[in-house]
Amino acid sequence: EEISFSGSYLSTKDFDLSLNIDDVSINKVSPHMSSFEIKGKLNSAIELKRSLTNNTLKIEIDADNFQINEHKVGDISIISSGNTQINSYGIDILVEKNKLRTLKGNGSLLGIDINPRLDIDLKFDKFNLDFLSPIGKENIKNIRGDVTGDVNLWGPIESPYHTGKLKLNNSG
Repeated sequence: EEISFSGSYLSTKDFDLSLNIDDVSINKVSPHMSSFEIKGKLNSAIELKRSLTNNTLKIEIDADNFQINEHKVGDISIISSGNTQINSYGIDILVEKNKLRTLKGNGSLLGIDINPRLDIDLKFDKFNLDFLSPIGKENIKNIRGDVTGDVNLWGPIESPYHTGKLKLNNSG
């Protein structure tokens, strides 16, 4: 397990920072949440560069054998990059479980520091919902099943709109 940080800083308009996380147990770096126990191995690379010619942010996050409350979600990959000057970022999401791509997503995030908005297309293929049971607490117990279909999330990040069609299978 290793976490490393490096960079150079000349001014607020000229710096280069990077953070690398290699094979770190997720439960060691994630915040404690009473409803969710998170496990897996985290590998990440984050680079933030700003200069007269380069204003980029690149984020690559891989969570292998990701689990929530002993429910295996799969291997998660999130890649985002964009321009910090125009505050626009592309994002790709992939969740694989047993060699099946259970969730694929791509889209964009805009105005992160002012008025965050998103536009992301998500494609679910037998994405397991069992890990959601703690959200229901005592009112909704034993959430189960999987979801298949397509959905687009768009608009303000705090209250996005959605369009699409999802089918719940073996759910309850």
